[in-house]
Amino acid sequence: MPRKPVYNEYCANCHGDSGKRRRLPDAMMYDPSPSDLTDVKHMNSLTDGEIFYQITQGRKPMPFPSAKKLTEDQRWQLVILVRSFASPTTPPARAT
Repeated sequence: MPRKPVYNEYCANCHGDSGKRRRLPDAMMYDPSPSDLTDVKHMNSLTDGEIFYQITQGRKPMPFPSAKKLTEDQRWQLVILVRSFASPTTPPARAT
């Protein structure tokens, strides 16, 4: 099960509660700005391994590499959670 508390503690200040980066004060101080984790096209262009690597090593200007702060399991759970932000919340309409 994805761990939202870990996301809330380490990621939400810049990526937003639901991954939709907004004009959050913490996010506005970085250039480039934090990724919009709800952007389906962008998220589909990344493998789970790439997301895991970015969470682990950080991505400039991400303020910290989480390898020392989060367990490997926590980081993989974040990959699952981050993926869920770009998933449709409702099924697509059926073609008639």
